[in-house]
Amino acid sequence: MSLADLKIEKRVVKVAGQEVAVRGLSFADLTKLFVAHAREFNELLVAISDTERGQEAVLKIAIQYLSEKAEVLLAKIIAAAADEPGEYEAVLKIPGPAQLELLMAVVGLTFAEPEALGKFASNISGLLQMAAPALKTLSEATAQA
Repeated sequence: MSLADLKIEKRVVKVAGQEVAVRGLSFADLTKLFVAHAREFNELLVAISDTERGQEAVLKIAIQYLSEKAEVLLAKIIAAAADEPGEYEAVLKIPGPAQLELLMAVVGLTFAEPEALGKFASNISGLLQMAAPALKTLSEATAQA
């Protein structure tokens, strides 16, 4: 199969009698969200980095965190997955149960493989640790310029 033939799976959720289609988040989506919400993502990654808990427990922690502490991030996740990243403020007005259903669909599509969310968190954490010395050097060089 070629990339041109790749079909990205979407799920449809009814919101106020209308259908909203969402897909899993790409690495580009996740990167943009991470840059804009680094603190929230760091807290979330720390909370879910223990892959021994199992996929279901990790998903529960992630969804609970997003719904309780990061409502704007949650809205931006849903808007990006609906291919309308600029419409996150509209997502904030969607009733809570529908937001949660949309988020569940996005998370399920993004991390469809068993243990995928925990592995992703571990990989990102490792990548950030590897990049930390280079980022520090870059920051110091920029400060001296």
